[in-house]
Amino acid sequence: MKTTEIARLIKKRQEEERTIVGKIGANIKLKRKGKKRTLNHLSELSGVSISYLSKIENNLLKPNLDYLSNVLEDLEINEEFLAQSTIMNEWYLMTIKDFLNIRSYETELKTFVSERNDFQSNLIEFCMMVKENKLSNIPKLVKLLLQNINVMHTAEMHIFMLALCQYYIKTENHFSAGEILKQFNNEFEDASLLKLWYLELRHELALYQSSFTYYNNAVSELLKNYFLFNLEDKIKELKARSTAALAYFLEPDNFKDYLDDEEMYKSYRLSHVYFKRYENFESLEKKNDLAQLLIDELNGREDLVLKRWSKVEYREDPFELALKEYFKYKYDQNNANLFLQETLFAGTGSIQHHYVSLFVSERLMENYSSEHKYKQCYLVSERMRNLNESRRIYLKF
Repeated sequence: MKTTEIARLIKKRQEEERTIVGKIGANIKLKRKGKKRTLNHLSELSGVSISYLSKIENNLLKPNLDYLSNVLEDLEINEEFLAQSTIMNEWYLMTIKDFLNIRSYETELKTFVSERNDFQSNLIEFCMMVKENKLSNIPKLVKLLLQNINVMHTAEMHIFMLALCQYYIKTENHFSAGEILKQFNNEFEDASLLKLWYLELRHELALYQSSFTYYNNAVSELLKNYFLFNLEDKIKELKARSTAALAYFLEPDNFKDYLDDEEMYKSYRLSHVYFKRYENFESLEKKNDLAQLLIDELNGREDLVLKRWSKVEYREDPFELALKEYFKYKYDQNNANLFLQETLFAGTGSIQHHYVSLFVSERLMENYSSEHKYKQCYLVSERMRNLNESRRIYLKF
């Protein structure tokens, strides 16, 4: 099923959820209105405040069944239903913590999945398969979950959408991931694990667009939530990844206060190359790094690049990893043009990254122009226009 159709089904279900069908609190509210009971009536019946009941109805509090027994009896709601919903929420919380590597519940979750055969167990299995990169059977499981979308409550919908977005990112389809993620409407509570998951995915997509301001906001908000949950390892990882990304988001002058940091200095050197400050780069010390490799290639020192490209360090950044693949095609397989063409016109992959697409398209345009292949130049320009439009629609929201 196409992502657009999946997004349509999700949006339809979200609209239905807003009519208060399918939540614990919403079921109380629905029954109360159906029986024409007021909150004041239920408050007198249960001995709890109207404010407490209102928060339960709006899913801001988990109901205490001991306090609400008279209410449930009056509204003819089965306590077993509410208890089961609460239990499932605990399983979903374990699933989210496991997915985000906050705490491992792998054994418990696998046991749960093996003992049940319903859409809730399918949803948890879906999350586990995405986390473990067992992606071949995911489309079949997504189709099965979509058949049950009308019985999912809000938390289940959110988990499904976030795991689906993660699946698209892992299969290098960031535009599809963005199409799903943009269905959210700032509906997470502050300091919630679902919001943390959402912010991690938003950061992944922000890496692929062109605006430093947008990317910096995504990093700042995610970092703030990492501090709230005291996730030290994730803080270190985010700082390392964002430092690598600064090489193409910021011009060299923006690094002058951070050059004592080794990783920041690597990005500073690369920034000279990405922003074509070649003369200034020549004044820097020579190093056996990616920046020097790119400069040597630009200056036609093919023998040096051939010897060193596989020994240079490439950080875990989409652009640097794409450059590594480029050098591999060029110097191991002697076919740089094949890499450039296949990358540019691929439906998914690193080409969805703004700065990868700039690098690839510039190289292709140089090659085609030198060979007077102007039709191919036009096709490259059209492809870039389409990519930029897709990034505008799916990667910034």
